[in-house]
Amino acid sequence: MARYFVRRKLVTMVIYMTLLTMGGHVRSQSNEKKIIDVILADYDKRVRPVSVDSTVTMVTLDLTLTHIIDMQNKKQVLNMLVYMTLVWEDELLHWYPPDYGNVDRIVIPASDIWIPDIRLWNRCCHSYYSIVNFIAA
Repeated sequence: MARYFVRRKLVTMVIYMTLLTMGGHVRSQSNEKKIIDVILADYDKRVRPVSVDSTVTMVTLDLTLTHIIDMQNKKQVLNMLVYMTLVWEDELLHWYPPDYGNVDRIVIPASDIWIPDIRLWNRCCHSYYSIVNFIAA
């Protein structure tokens, strides 16, 4: 039996979770609730989601520049708007879709799952912004 793993993306500080399978796309609120109840029963978002502690969690970070707001050449300051995307696999969030009415995708609030501890450094203001702070707000 194949295992179905989660790929999650953090887009503009919001995580959308998509579970990939080969099954159909049948939706059922009761099946989705059962899945959430089962996969989050013993889930601890404070612990890195791996089955074996020595497993490396690869996190891909992409920044997309969408708008340059201001540029001050003399001060060497660039104000810009960017979208950040984080992608990683969570080994603990998986299920076998045929057991749940072939539901193969669900959305779980970011506040309920593990999120990589990544911080953005703002050199101009000598401060940093934690991704977790944006999601919890």
